[in-house]
Amino acid sequence: MILNYLKLIRLHQPVGIFLLLWPCLISLNMASLGIFNIGLTLLFIIGSILMRSAGCIINDLVDYDFDGKVERTKERPLVSGKISKRQAVILLIILLLLASSLLFFLNRLAILICLSSITLIILYPFCKRFTYWPQLILGITFNIGVLVAWANVRGGLDLPAILLYIGSVFWTLGYDTIYAYQDIKYDLELGIKSTAIKFGEKGKKYINSFYTIAATMFVFAGNIGGLGMHFNAMMIVPVILLFWQVRTIDIENPKNCGIRFKSNILIGGLIYLATILARLV
Repeated sequence: MILNYLKLIRLHQPVGIFLLLWPCLISLNMASLGIFNIGLTLLFIIGSILMRSAGCIINDLVDYDFDGKVERTKERPLVSGKISKRQAVILLIILLLLASSLLFFLNRLAILICLSSITLIILYPFCKRFTYWPQLILGITFNIGVLVAWANVRGGLDLPAILLYIGSVFWTLGYDTIYAYQDIKYDLELGIKSTAIKFGEKGKKYINSFYTIAATMFVFAGNIGGLGMHFNAMMIVPVILLFWQVRTIDIENPKNCGIRFKSNILIGGLIYLATILARLV
């Protein structure tokens, strides 16, 4: 039973945790001017795990009627009957209560930003039913932690935080479009909308544009935030990896798309490392 609960919150597939966490830590480190704060770092690590886990349950509850008809998701614990809806809801409440307790460690502005995202968190799982841009809504919602981290350190939102947030939104829009190509066949059959369906065969061109905007915003944020030329040099590798995804992606091959999507863990880690090393050299 415990294993089924772990699968329900996808702890065996931690990609989402890292993709949620990296922008938070990048923002936290930039806002802190390179002064490492172990307490806040642990806070955002725990928060990312709890919120991503809760998000998985919400997604599975909302997509209950769809998941059983998609090859990639048909064995998930909820739709396969290994976990009941009641059990899933109880775990969801526990996770949300634990996540809410973390608000006591944030300042007023950071708490307000968190609370302002609740509507988006509730709305996102339903977006694929009425818009071809659920990946954009995910990006806007998924990266709120960038603003929370900055606000909690600085007590306000400066231009680098806004640029970093915009960059993170477009990064998410790019990699989640790649993710959506994995299920495009089933989504078309079920009437589910996505950017992958909207872009069709032109997906690589759009993903390239999204990554270009993301990389530009990250570099601008770093330079305005005082990281300078060393940060620019260190950004070369993650930028190359972003465009490696675009160049080598096969949108008709789900396995290929999955590998490209997962490579964003490394890219986020390299950007975070760049924000650290740029202040040390």
